Amino acid sequence: MTKVAPAAIDKRYTGGAVRVDAGMPSAPYANHVAVGWEICGADGADVLPLRLLTEVYGQYDRFMNDMSSNWWVRFNLERQSTQHGNMPLEEVRTFFDTFSDTGMMGFFYTYQIGSERAEGWNFMVALQNEWVRYCMRMEPYKVEVGKNLLKNKLIFEHDGAEKTNAEVGKQLISRGGYTPLEQAYARINDLTTQQVSDVINHYYYDREPTMSAWGLYYVLPVYNLTRRNMYKYRY
Repeated sequence: MTKVAPAAIDKRYTGGAVRVDAGMPSAPYANHVAVGWEICGADGADVLPLRLLTEVYGQYDRFMNDMSSNWWVRFNLERQSTQHGNMPLEEVRTFFDTFSDTGMMGFFYTYQIGSERAEGWNFMVALQNEWVRYCMRMEPYKVEVGKNLLKNKLIFEHDGAEKTNAEVGKQLISRGGYTPLEQAYARINDLTTQQVSDVINHYYYDREPTMSAWGLYYVLPVYNLTRRNMYKYRY
């Protein structure tokens, strides 16, 4: 009997979500939510624009008060302070991880347990809306700010023999080669606003995200809301 080889399966990234209930009475101090999406591998041509975008997005910590570089975060903090008299948002961070054939980038945020359910959802909508805004309109001055921040980050990654060795080893393992600082700086300087806009539209807009959340179950965001905020209605 002749065996017939199975037909090739069309593979695609489908996203997904993991929500873990911390439970009572051992409830944590804060809820933790991370949203990410697939990107290119470490040797991809879009790595530098994507890293630049994480610098443009910025970060926030509750000790910064209203000094966040992300205006969506500042707007929501002001709204909360006015309407509720508190600021339950603890921190916002971006993450960027690449491997030999694929990668993942996104953001992570933490908000207090005592927050209303709508607050955690509103934070995620606001933080995702900032990425959608980059897809719709990327300002040149933001790209220039991102270039300077990315250059500073590269310098810190080579600050001292230990960090330099770790960075060289990481690049050799994931990319099979090492890019000197001078060459990396030249590539960053050559980036244009249109290139950065094209990259974020390709990897973020209307793509399947992943979401992981840990905390009190009834106040954690849901996947459908995350997927809905990967694009914007244009009418």
